[in-house]
Formats: sequence, C-alpha cells, structure tokens
Amino acid sequence: HGFITQHSWASEIRAFLNLESAGAGGKEIVFQTGPKNPWLPKVYSRAVPYPFASVFAQEIFQAGIVPSDTDFRIFRDFGNIPGIDMAYYVNGYVYHTEYDSPELIPDGSIQRAGENILALVKEIASSVYLEDPGDEKHGKVTYFDILGLTVVVYPERIGIILNWSTILLTIFGFWIGGKRKRGEAHNKYGLIFKTVAVLLVSEIAAVLTALLSALLTTTADQTLSYYAKPYLVIPLFYIPAVLAMGSVHYWWREKNSHLSGPQLNHISFLSTHLLWLPVLTITTYARICSSFIGLLWIAFPMIFWTFLWHELLKPNMPKSFTSLFISLLCYMMALCPLPLTIMLAISVTDLFLPLMGR
Repeated sequence: HGFITQHSWASEIRAFLNLESAGAGGKEIVFQTGPKNPWLPKVYSRAVPYPFASVFAQEIFQAGIVPSDTDFRIFRDFGNIPGIDMAYYVNGYVYHTEYDSPELIPDGSIQRAGENILALVKEIASSVYLEDPGDEKHGKVTYFDILGLTVVVYPERIGIILNWSTILLTIFGFWIGGKRKRGEAHNKYGLIFKTVAVLLVSEIAAVLTALLSALLTTTADQTLSYYAKPYLVIPLFYIPAVLAMGSVHYWWREKNSHLSGPQLNHISFLSTHLLWLPVLTITTYARICSSFIGLLWIAFPMIFWTFLWHELLKPNMPKSFTSLFISLLCYMMALCPLPLTIMLAISVTDLFLPLMGR
C-alpha cells in the first residue's frame, strides 16, 4: 500500500502480475484479472504454454465466498492498475500452519509456473496495449481453459448474444422435441415437465443425503474426519449422494418402463435443458460471466443430440451399425461440457475442503 500510493515508481507501472499461494503446489490458477482491461486475459491465452484460468473462480473470489484477500486488491483499488492474479491452492491443509515447508512444493509446480510466468511477462511487455489499451481498457470478458490445452476468451457482449440466442433455441427445441410425432398418441410436454420435477427431487435427495452423512459424523464426534484423510469425502459424501440421486432416477425409469431407452434419454435431455434454462437466464440478466457453464450444458446437448441427431439424422437413417455409431458420436459431443464441469468440481473441492477445516 505504501509503495503504490507514495513511491515515485508507482506512476510508471502499466500492468502487474500478482503471485499468491493458498496451498503447497499444484497448478497456478488465474482467478482474477482487471479491473476491466480485457486485453490481459487475451494475452494470457496466447502466451502461456500451460493455461489454467477461470472467470468462475474470479466471480467466486470477488463475491467474498473465499474468506481471504490478496495484494491484487491494493494495486487495483489504490493504484487503479490492471493486472493478473494467480495462485497455488492445492494441499491447502498445510497453508499457514507449522507443517508448511518448501519441500512440499513439487518441482514440477515451480517449473510449470516459471515457464508460464516468463512467457506471460514477455508477451505483456511487448504488447501494444501496455502503453495505450485504447478500446481494450473497458469491458468484461468470459475466460476459461479447456483441460489445460487452451483458453477460451470472448467479450461480455458476445456472451450476452450467445446466451440469449441459446435461451431462444432452448424454447424452440422444447417446442419441437415435445410435439407429438407420427405413431405417438400424445405430445410429450407433460412428461418433460414431470421429468424436470424428478431431476430437481433427485438433486435435493443428493444434498439431503450428504447433509445426513454430515449429521451422523458430527453425532459420532467425527466432525471433519476427512480433514486428515481427504479421500474419506468419497465414501462419506459423494457415494451416498450419487446413490440417492441414482435411486430417484431408477424409480422414474421403472415408472415409465413402457417407454424405450432412447425415448427416455431424449426426454431427459429436454428436461435438463429446461432445468438449466432459468440458471442461464438469471445469470445472463445479472451479467455474470460464469453463465458460460449453463450455456455449454444447454448448447452442446441441444445442438448435437436434440437437433442434429434426434430431429435431423435419426428420422432419415435406417437402423444399422452406422446409425448406432453416429448416435454414439452425437451423444459424446452432447456431453462435451462434462470434463470441464468435473475439473471445476475438483478445483472447488481442492480449495474449499482445507478452508472449511481452518
């Protein structure tokens, strides 16, 4: 604070990198950029060889959900200087404890961070936007990496267009998918809405099961028993939650056993679209950049399964090995957001499990 508000060099700074740590090793994540200056995440996406960044992490952190702060705020709020905030967060169990030690940080983590930071500093230093950002001084961007291979970056206005277009596409897809087809006695709108309710019940059942497990461990005086052995979260919380959710789905499948598997899959896809629809609508209206998660979970299944396969290809293809292969390919494309979601879930778990025990 003293440097950025009083030192003569402070006025010469055009951008900065803030290196933080909330753990001992792992991949350094970009969890804040700005303020505004969308050219910074664009430069990051071009420069670093091993990207790991998420606007989802930025919005969680800036919402105050994580009970900590970084020096990034000082440069941002008191110096009005744009920058990039990145941090280690894996193995936060030893962070700020007597057990913390340099030996716990893997050599690979240091090497990875060094290569990323060196490439990023070179790119920023040679950027035309460093001296005069111009139009790149204003606006927000959505950014997220795809399995550490590349970073997707697009401006807020493009995100709003994509989101509202997807919302309209979802409504249209619901109308098309629910219509009575040749050979069917009724339309499927009622069944789709009932399936939406079942999906909600299954998610509530999963949460309640996890809470029941937490209550049992607390009653048995085993609160935070997973803290020393993190793998215990799997049998204590994840497996019971998945079993509870799966039980509701199984019950619904048996209740509608008169429908074929492909028919139920189609109904489930349409119902999932409707389940994500209010999430995408609200986050888009609130101008939350993390709306990209809902966008992906609607757009990919809607395009590749509902429209491409179910409405376009399936009615015009005879049953054969080729049609089976194409249907599986469309199904896999529809589930493209799954790996990204799993990586986000792992990151959230790695961050918050140690935090909850401090």
